[in-house]
Parts: sequence; structure tokens; C-alpha cells
Amino acid sequence: MGQKTNPNIFRLGVNKKWKTEFFEKKTKEFAYFTFVDLEIKSFIERFLNIYGLLLHDYKIHHTNSMLNIYISYAITPDFKFTRLKQDKKIKLLSKTEKQNFLYLSPEHKIKNNLSLKLEKYSKKLNINYKDINQISTLKTIQQDNLNNLKIENKIQKFLKSLELFKNNNVSVNFKCINKTFNLTIKQKKSLKKKIMLLQKFRYTPFFKEGVNLIFLSVYKHNSSKLLTKFIEMQLKTIKRHKFFITFLKKTLTLFLNSNFSKIKGVRIKIKGRLNGAPRAKHKILNVGDIPVQTINSVLDYSETTIHNSNGSYGIKVWIVEKN
Repeated sequence: MGQKTNPNIFRLGVNKKWKTEFFEKKTKEFAYFTFVDLEIKSFIERFLNIYGLLLHDYKIHHTNSMLNIYISYAITPDFKFTRLKQDKKIKLLSKTEKQNFLYLSPEHKIKNNLSLKLEKYSKKLNINYKDINQISTLKTIQQDNLNNLKIENKIQKFLKSLELFKNNNVSVNFKCINKTFNLTIKQKKSLKKKIMLLQKFRYTPFFKEGVNLIFLSVYKHNSSKLLTKFIEMQLKTIKRHKFFITFLKKTLTLFLNSNFSKIKGVRIKIKGRLNGAPRAKHKILNVGDIPVQTINSVLDYSETTIHNSNGSYGIKVWIVEKN
């Protein structure tokens, strides 16, 4: 279609705002603040990727003495929460938690495991379960305190590195978008029906993660970054690229036509050696209405490049939101 400019930059001041706010006293300071902004963004993305989190959106506000950062993120099944004493390896989520994407907390998982062990122990020795329950609560409290301390230490290191880089006090607000849903009963029923129509892909490795992240990209605003990150992760590992693209198109068409969608249309462009072909080709997916050339349309855009054994792939995503 011949877009040479970035649609996000093209709409600044019309229906989009700057993600960073600062007041430069001299004209030379503008280059410094842009450099700081890019470095902080790349550092946040790397920090979240280590622990299996995806950056959804961010905002940075610079003052003379403070650096305020607002981060919204999404949880993936590869989320690593703590490093326990008994296990040398980092524990990943269980199957139930992968389905719910941390709707159940790690604490809930630990309590369930302890209660099952204590029930078996009490049956063998004929001991009252009430007496053992007190011991289990003490163990869970100790374990929870250890987990909280480890998470706090990681966040403190994150804050210290930002303070050293900026030489200012730093305050960071994290928000998980996987937990904040306000769906009605009708919307929940329609979502279940849409997922039932995707049973053809249920045995694929990208099905559960794909349904959750595509739902977030349809339900939340400014979520083109999430969709590009999901496509990037899958193109690195999967060999059947065209089968994955059919899954993308079907899920997007089903979710767009539902009553919980907050977007008008999606346009995805993938260029590279799809399915390991000898030559690079580009594949374009158009779902819904995409008025790209009108400035008044609320449009979110993101692009990435990935490198694989087959070469490099370019991904571009346009999401048109409802006014």
C-alpha cells in the first residue's frame, strides 16, 4: 500500500500522545532524552523477556529529581516465578496454570500440594487433620515469605540499575493485563463458542498461548506490540509457517466478529522464507476494515525483524481500533 512513514508518528498530536514526557531546557538536551528513552525501553523488554513476560505498553515521565515509569505486561506459559530451595532448576507453571495464565497464584499451587501430602500422611498414621493443618499453614507462610523476598530482590536490582543509569530516584508501576477482564455473561458464552470452533488446532504447541494473546490484542487498546511479539516467538520455533498463518487468520476473524472486540480490523504483513522456501515471499493478512490512509482513524502499529536458521523475517502489524 506504500506507507513510507510510521503510522504512530504520523498521528502524534491528532489522536496519539507521546509515550515519554520531558521538558528540555536547551535544544541539545532533546537528543539526550531520546537516547535515554530508547535505552530504558530496551532494558525493560530484556528484563521482562528473561522471566517470560511480554511488554504490552509503557509510559515514561522525566522530572528534575524523579523518573516515573508505568509498565503493562502480559504473562506467557514460560513465566518463571521463583527459585525454590529444594529444586535446583527454575520451576515453570503447571498445566492448569498455563491454561489460566496465572489466574491462580503460585501460593495457591503450593497450598494444594501440601494439603494433598498431609492427607496421605494422616490416612497412614490415623492422625487428626486439624493438628497437621496448623503445621501446613506455617510451612506455606514460610514458603510465601521466601518467594516474596526473592521477587522483591529482583525488582530492587531492576530499580538500582535504572537509578545508576539515570542518577535519579526511580518509581515503577507494574500492571498485569491478564487479570483485568470485565466480561459479561453473554461475552463469556460467545468466547467459549469461538474457542470451540478452533478445535482443529488444539494439539498444536501455539494453541493455548495464541488464543490468550490474540484475545488480549483484540480486547485491549494499544496491543499491536503483543501481537508482533507472539508472531515473532512462533516463527522462531515453528517450521510449518503457513499452517500457523491460517490459525492466525481464523482466530482473528472469529474474535473480531464477536461482541467483546474493541478493534475494527487487523493487517499483518510477514516477509521471509516461509516453510523454508528457497526464495523469500511476503504474506499479507487483512481482517476487517483497515482505513490506513485516514489520519482520524485510531491506529496502532508495530514492526520487528527476527533472525532464524532460514534467514531473517520481517513482521508488520496494523490494528485499527474503534472510536
